[in-house]
Amino acid sequence: MCQNRPEYNENIIDQKAIGDLLNGYTFYIPPYQRGYRWTKRQVVDLCNDLLEYALRPKSDIGSTKAFYSLQPLVVKYRDENSYEVIDGQQRLTTIYILFRFLMAELGPTPERFERIKQEIDLYSIVYETRNEDTDFIADLGLYGWEERLEQWEMDIDIAHIYNAYQYMKDWLYPKNKDDKDSSSVTCRRIVKEGMDSDEIARKLLTLLKNKKNTTKTEGNAQFIWYQLSPEKDAVNEFITENKGKIGLTDTERIRALFLFREDKNNEVDATQQISIAKDWDEIETTLHDPDFWSFISSNNQNEGRISLLFNYIYKIDNSTDKRNGVDLYRFYEQKFAEKNGNVAMKEWERVLEAFRMLKNWHKDAYLFNIIGLLTREGINLNEIAVIYYRQDVNTTSQFVAELNKIINKCCLPKTEAEVKDGEESPIKTGKNEKFRFAQGEYRLDWNYKDHRDKIRSLLLFLNIQVLNEQIEHNRKNDPDYSGNEYRFAFDLFDKETWDVEHIDSATTNQLTSKPARDTWIQYAETAIKHFYKNDYYLAFSEARAKFESGESDFDTLHKKVIDITESEVDDEEKKNWIGNLTLLNAPINRGYGNAIFAAKCMKIDEKVNAGAFVPVCTRMVFYKAIPENANAASRLEWSFTDKRAYHNWMLKKIMDFKTKFPFKKEE
Repeated sequence: MCQNRPEYNENIIDQKAIGDLLNGYTFYIPPYQRGYRWTKRQVVDLCNDLLEYALRPKSDIGSTKAFYSLQPLVVKYRDENSYEVIDGQQRLTTIYILFRFLMAELGPTPERFERIKQEIDLYSIVYETRNEDTDFIADLGLYGWEERLEQWEMDIDIAHIYNAYQYMKDWLYPKNKDDKDSSSVTCRRIVKEGMDSDEIARKLLTLLKNKKNTTKTEGNAQFIWYQLSPEKDAVNEFITENKGKIGLTDTERIRALFLFREDKNNEVDATQQISIAKDWDEIETTLHDPDFWSFISSNNQNEGRISLLFNYIYKIDNSTDKRNGVDLYRFYEQKFAEKNGNVAMKEWERVLEAFRMLKNWHKDAYLFNIIGLLTREGINLNEIAVIYYRQDVNTTSQFVAELNKIINKCCLPKTEAEVKDGEESPIKTGKNEKFRFAQGEYRLDWNYKDHRDKIRSLLLFLNIQVLNEQIEHNRKNDPDYSGNEYRFAFDLFDKETWDVEHIDSATTNQLTSKPARDTWIQYAETAIKHFYKNDYYLAFSEARAKFESGESDFDTLHKKVIDITESEVDDEEKKNWIGNLTLLNAPINRGYGNAIFAAKCMKIDEKVNAGAFVPVCTRMVFYKAIPENANAASRLEWSFTDKRAYHNWMLKKIMDFKTKFPFKKEE
């Protein structure tokens, strides 16, 4: 034990069996490290490896030297049997969870569990600035612990620990023994061969608790024990030991810089360290709220979302640097190397200020909507913040007005180039007559083939604008109205693939295969039976019977359906005109394909009633809720009257917005 004394100034490299760490050892996880993050694959792979070793043939056991070798555990001495973990936290924690899981399975009553607990005297894991994580893992597997789950707030760290426990349970008690999923195949094979789960649990527990000099057939598992001398810089060692490993990101290395407190020239005292660690976890938790994250980013990264704030600050200090934050860690490393007072607290205050800015934006539903729109149009956080902090922007209303001018520029058509005044449209209203406009009457010259990306931006804008107009209307009567019910669901929007699609397409050009035709006929039948009188359904049934008997072809049946529903067979220009386009997600669009409008209406109804997210303007189209539409009473077809009303409504929204929020440099 003399080598473990603090006055021993050399690094120690040794082999330590897990069983030798069961005598009251305590491992401290410093605040500069992230919490537990192992995935199902990593947890199950370790369980499989340990089990394979515990069950290997006796002939493989040559002597007491046989052991299962674990990856290095890098630690720094604190006091008697107490160590700071520099590297190896994830594996050490997984083994702790496995211990608790096996103990719970073999000790299903309080008395039996307590006997096992006293026999093993398991090491402790303490998260220095995350008390809830420490308490949760200490409670793990204790008798009745799952009944107490509701007392814990499932933050991201606790959730990963809990999930690892569940992965082990699914692994040891496979629901389907014939499932060939490789993640649990080892355990499933052994169960099928006749060894029950309790016997497996006993074998594993024996392997884990065996000491280095054991002669038991299961052998033991040993860490490569790398103990740093007291003079070693723990943070530098943490970063060095993790170089090249996938798990250590710039964000985690930056966390180490902020939360390490042994540099006397740039000291973060214990109180400040705890404060930063708590702030850090609060920020990460908030940024993992799907509603919060979605309005500032459509990138659904799972870890290190706080890096968005670090990149924001990086760009402020490197405004002319086009590398977009690739040297993020080096940027902060250089700041801390300056040793200019308490750099950690100075820089952390900048992070908190940026976070407060985001929270201020998020709490206002109107701002939430337009910032979410801008981020999806490629406007970054720094561009929005520049406007927010401008000296001439002193109120929320002024901030909103300036952002709306940017929306005018990036989402809406250019007035002179793309909104035609008094020009004849190429869109035909009949066989020969074209869609005509008088002087002072405008049309939007956009179509599906040439302007799909522009139309997508415009349609997203219109959805946001409809919601924000409702917020504005309600705030006129109640200035304190939150508007939360009219927040655009960016998180749900980002989960699907959305594209510009035709509202109605009564053409046959895509109905060439038998499956496509069968689907179209099925939807047509359902819609006609739902919306039309019996004699119309009888007419459809007769036409369908003739098609199925071979008496007539599909085109004849298709024409009959178009006649019954009074749909219009559009030419390409009318079909692709903006008056026939809306936002649809891929699953819904694939669900009804080239169906008639009435069938599409039914499908949208089903999705909305089932709780699916359908944007407000898409619902307005299929509910026939577009203002000043002479054909609004009928949900049977999407006629040219509907298309023109929809076009006129969109154009009015565009022109009103451009008048209210003009962008000076518009061409």
